Amino acid sequence: MEKFSPEKMKRDIWKQAILSERKGSVHPTMIRALDKVVHKESALILGDACKVNSRYLIEESGFQNVDNVDSSPLINDDYYVSEKLHNHEALFGDFNFPENSYDFIYGKSITFLHEKILEKTLLKIEKSLKQGGVFISTWLLPETTTVLFGKWEKEKIEKSLKDLQLTILFQQEIKQEAINLLGEKGVSNYLEVVMKK
Repeated sequence: MEKFSPEKMKRDIWKQAILSERKGSVHPTMIRALDKVVHKESALILGDACKVNSRYLIEESGFQNVDNVDSSPLINDDYYVSEKLHNHEALFGDFNFPENSYDFIYGKSITFLHEKILEKTLLKIEKSLKQGGVFISTWLLPETTTVLFGKWEKEKIEKSLKDLQLTILFQQEIKQEAINLLGEKGVSNYLEVVMKK
């Protein structure tokens, strides 16, 4: 696989958003969900090229192993490096989810999955969780104007998650005025779901 390079970054549509996100903070729902995690050995994040959440899991929550999957080449830069962090430059559908491996999975950017691989990827996530493991997912809803794609009808999300052998611990829908990562004003409307195996 081609590693981080200035030429490759010219092709990265997420570059500006990721660099902007590095100035932000850890998502509060992720912190809240971590309270439900009993063992903090191994974690997986889907979509954290900014590495802000990966760093938090290692330095603040004490995870010994964090796998971070993102298609952006920025995942391979030296913004944050740790022997406990393993970056995988890949699409979520191409990642080889190891079974019964993670105490915590954060589907930070799972909303950008293609509908054709949604069910299959969710089943892989379910199988990757250890017993007692926690999965948090964040889904953009149709009223979001700060992003043009990756939006889901709430009924579709709920149906897809219902098929998993996981228990919903809590979920919340949030709708607020927002400025996207490129500085554009709009509405952010999303659903967060926290589940446990």
